[in-house]
Amino acid sequence: MKDENKTKVELIKELKTIRKEREKSAVNNITERKQAEKKLQDSEEYLKILFEYAPDAYYVNDLKGNFIDGNLAAERIIGLKREELIGKNILKIDSHAFTGVVLTSTDYYLSRFTGNLLSSPP
Repeated sequence: MKDENKTKVELIKELKTIRKEREKSAVNNITERKQAEKKLQDSEEYLKILFEYAPDAYYVNDLKGNFIDGNLAAERIIGLKREELIGKNILKIDSHAFTGVVLTSTDYYLSRFTGNLLSSPP
């Protein structure tokens, strides 16, 4: 039935129905968004735990060699706390801390940190 043939009461009833459907849809969208946010948060926490407690040492550095982050195994192996390294450049850190440690990144390969920067793995 066309709108012009509907009574005022029918149009108001239809409008109320449409509003209820929109409200339900908005609530569903909010619920879906909150569920997605929770999944993302859980995933981030899971990856953080994997990184932090991995048995291998991991340090993250930028393309210039500045430390961004590291895990507990790296702290134990190198003997320096993460807070001591973050923001510092790999080439400007005391070489004794890296004796026997091989650090790799996309731009740097260092072997037994003696100040020698290699362009490819040894």
